[in-house]
Amino acid sequence: MKSLSITEQEAQILIKDFKTPVYVFDIDRISDRYTDIQQAFKNRYMASEVSLSYKTCPLMGVLQHLQYLGAIPEVVSEFEFDMANTLGSQRKVINGPNKTDRVLQQAILNHDIINIDHQEEFGRINTLAQSVNKKVEVGVRLSLDQGWNRFGFACDTHVWKQLVQVQSAHQHIKIVGIHVHIGTAIRDVKTFYQAADQLQNALKEWPFEWAIQWLDLGGGLAGISPKWEQAEIEYPVPDVEDYANAWIQPLQSILDIHQPLLIMEPGRTLFEPFGGLLSQVVTCREQNSTTQSLVLNAGINAVPTARVYRHPLQCAQGSNEVEQVASKQTTLYGPLCMQSDTLATDTPLPTLNKGDWVFVKGIGAYNQSRSVPFIQPRPGVVGKLNGEFMWLRQHETLGDHLQLECW
Repeated sequence: MKSLSITEQEAQILIKDFKTPVYVFDIDRISDRYTDIQQAFKNRYMASEVSLSYKTCPLMGVLQHLQYLGAIPEVVSEFEFDMANTLGSQRKVINGPNKTDRVLQQAILNHDIINIDHQEEFGRINTLAQSVNKKVEVGVRLSLDQGWNRFGFACDTHVWKQLVQVQSAHQHIKIVGIHVHIGTAIRDVKTFYQAADQLQNALKEWPFEWAIQWLDLGGGLAGISPKWEQAEIEYPVPDVEDYANAWIQPLQSILDIHQPLLIMEPGRTLFEPFGGLLSQVVTCREQNSTTQSLVLNAGINAVPTARVYRHPLQCAQGSNEVEQVASKQTTLYGPLCMQSDTLATDTPLPTLNKGDWVFVKGIGAYNQSRSVPFIQPRPGVVGKLNGEFMWLRQHETLGDHLQLECW
């Protein structure tokens, strides 16, 4: 599967009909990626489902489309919980360290999947369950040796003793699930294999008389964008067959014994390769026979991940054959009045002039949720579905901000 790129004709249509800067998301390819991930796991273990990470790409049109295909919302805040309810979601996965009482109470009544992050949540959920006279089934997040350790309970020799004590002290809670999430932008599938191996060794010691009902494996698989210190221009879209093998092969004995629902939460690898930002050159700061520095009409307020990732670039190739072949070491600045507003450095690009377009690739993950209206309003979002472009979100305007202001 290839990442999203655009043709000269598509660029001109977008510039004319939607203006720049503008985000572009290929909904068809996102849908195909979702199906590939789902099928890779189902082919190895039928009771597998993809849970949709709202924080990665909170575009209602895209989320609705994927949920129509069968994805389960995965939310980590009251804001995202309400988004899922707005889209009519029947069941959700509730994660994160800040679950409000309102979210928990509704999740209990709706039989949502709740994964507990830390000790204090047990007492709150037990009290809320008692208030509605229910015994709620919950999962527990474990922190494995690979990757992140800020969240969940350390998966060490003491964890089951700790959870048995917690279970016995809270009569309105029943621990039936396990959640792990080891990090982000992981490119070596051996990391997932090692995590799965540690997890299966731990689950051999499952201390309760009932079976595990769900295993939530989180996400973490990389996209296409290299980090600044890496030499690659663009990584291929990661193979989901290898990813599925890395998780399921070590866990097979646990899956055979407990037959749980297996949940994946692909975020970056689902969205990042299939979203881009179309911008245009607004001025040329410097240009000679070998180098050029240009200012675009889109900055890091719209592409905050550019601080970490050197996103692949596509651009107008010039009006003649010489311009198409020649390249210059290029620096691309954004339009913001700040020193750090740089989208690319020492990147070979053809000669570009005012009005020429630049397409920043691999920005489909986390840029929507983390973009800010700093100096410039946030760009609108266009979706590509069945080969046609359509609005997913209009360009932000001053009027949007005035609605929230209290003078």
